[in-house]
Amino acid sequence: MSEIGRNVPCPCGSGKKYSKCCGASNVVEITPELFNAELEDLHTNLIDMAFEEYSHVFAKVHNQYPQLEFMDDPYRMDYYLAGISAWAIMSEPIDQNGQNIFDIFYKRQQKKIKHARTRETLAEWSDSTPSVYEIISSREASAEMATIKDVLSGDTYTVPFPEASFVEGNLVIGILIPFVEHHEFLFTIIELSRVNIDEVKDIAKDYQVEGMKEDFPEFLAEALDTEVDIFNFEWRNPSDEEVADIFRDHMQHKYFPEEMIKTGELMWNAYCQLNKPAIKNPEAYAAALEYVVLNIVNLDEDEHVTQKQIAEEYGITPGTVSQKVRQLEDSLNDDLGEELRKIMVEVFDDEGFFDDEILDDLLEDDLENDPYFQKSRMELHQFIEDLSSVMEEQDLSKEEMSQFLNDLIENPELSKPDANSSRSLAQDKLDKAQQVNGTEKRRKLVEEALDIYPNSPDAYVLLAEDAASIHEAYQLLHKGIIAGEKDLGKDFFWENKGHFWMMMETRPYMRVKAAFADTCTILGETETAMEHYEELLELNRSDNQGIRYDLLPLYLETEDYDEAQELLDQFKEDQSANFLYNRALLTYFTKGVTSNTKALLKEAVEQNPYVIEYLTGKKAIPEEYPNYIGMGDEQEAIAYVQENIHLWSGEDQLLKELK
Repeated sequence: MSEIGRNVPCPCGSGKKYSKCCGASNVVEITPELFNAELEDLHTNLIDMAFEEYSHVFAKVHNQYPQLEFMDDPYRMDYYLAGISAWAIMSEPIDQNGQNIFDIFYKRQQKKIKHARTRETLAEWSDSTPSVYEIISSREASAEMATIKDVLSGDTYTVPFPEASFVEGNLVIGILIPFVEHHEFLFTIIELSRVNIDEVKDIAKDYQVEGMKEDFPEFLAEALDTEVDIFNFEWRNPSDEEVADIFRDHMQHKYFPEEMIKTGELMWNAYCQLNKPAIKNPEAYAAALEYVVLNIVNLDEDEHVTQKQIAEEYGITPGTVSQKVRQLEDSLNDDLGEELRKIMVEVFDDEGFFDDEILDDLLEDDLENDPYFQKSRMELHQFIEDLSSVMEEQDLSKEEMSQFLNDLIENPELSKPDANSSRSLAQDKLDKAQQVNGTEKRRKLVEEALDIYPNSPDAYVLLAEDAASIHEAYQLLHKGIIAGEKDLGKDFFWENKGHFWMMMETRPYMRVKAAFADTCTILGETETAMEHYEELLELNRSDNQGIRYDLLPLYLETEDYDEAQELLDQFKEDQSANFLYNRALLTYFTKGVTSNTKALLKEAVEQNPYVIEYLTGKKAIPEEYPNYIGMGDEQEAIAYVQENIHLWSGEDQLLKELK
């Protein structure tokens, strides 16, 4: 670097002479690294401010652009939410003047920035828009840099080599912001490794630059939807899938990473296809699968689990686990092992996830064949449903009920009410539809059910679950409500209002109405959602569906405090975290921090102290909803915070009391 004259303007851009600015000390050398260090700090501060002060903005955007098709794919959902969060920082208006989060941040920071070059570069960030980039070279020889090319403009950029390995030819999506002599991505970068590259490019060109800025959530959803899911398993039978479900539930309950869960499912699917196991005890196979998976990945020594520990968790004996572990290990022969290795490395091994030596040990021996046996768990469920239906239709004394049960044991067919009615025949089709794999098979059964009995609300619930968009689901569920009203008839509503759930024939209508209200909430149609939730509570005062937990937060959001108080009074015995913490919130919203507010807050904390850590930010809120919720446990806390964190945003005074 050549020597700078003392009386020339300082290259930092301050406007002062070099001798009066950076030249006043020989310690400071004006280099790109100096400006970039300041820009990196500003980048970090921008993200911190956005999520600390404007979490409600992200909640609004996430609700405004839901992508239900990603609900079963947490990785794509994480990418999607991170991507639209970055977009919201730069694009979502947050006040009447149309300012976004970055605008507010820049106004706060511009006078604090020492160097004009840093300030000018930061100002350029406001022009940044999302785009799609192709990785041209994954690493420059001169530095830890990669070259990427904007697929829309054709411009090339140099970016720091990320921790996640770039692969030449792959596409990345993000918002590129300028630094000095290179660019970086705002908040997040989304690498699309298993996509149809030409298809994503065509989608991007349809949106163009302005479309990307205005409609980025729609573009991102389309781009992510082109990813190929190699884990879309086909199961031999329900028993095989039941083992996978039990395994997944246990692993998710303990917050193991999705990579580990997918590894186990992949291994189990391959095992089932080749060995056709007879599954008499699904928990035993699920426990063995977990043990094998935990011994494949690199766990710290203090995380090591024994077969005895696994057995206790699954409620079986260590000997049973040991036997099934041996079967799994023996089955992973060379041929199967190599196929598993290829997929594992391709999908997961960018960060050295697998321990090759342990994997080698597991993939040594020959296969064994076990006899095939399938047992449907749906038979018992169906029997209980039919039995409940008959008993509710009869006004039986204790003696009559005892005699009825004795007769039923001798003749189980007595439990099937109106088995030949069109409604029952249609419901049989729908029960089968819930069990089959594949959208087309399920749709065919649903359509057959509607041909038999057009007023089947459950048919529309199933169709909505497979809908292509949230708006299509909305329309289908609305049709389901109309069908349910025709099914029951107007007089039925008047005669049985208040105890609907106790009659089996009402439940399909109650299910479709609740699903419709949930969809309205997602779409931001809050008033409509509240109307349907309120009607459900009028029809079933006992609230077997838990509607009150969806309705209370909406009352608080819309400041319908009188209705919120009435709901709390209606279920005053409810000691859930949802009701106790929201009761304290309501008192705070209406009266401020009073002795009563503090007392209610104390009562809530005593019932579930885990909530505090998530509300105050001491623990990150998990993305996935808990599979099991117990009164007062951490899973209940997670569920509460996931559904209600927006109500606490900005309530610093109450949060201070909580701490």
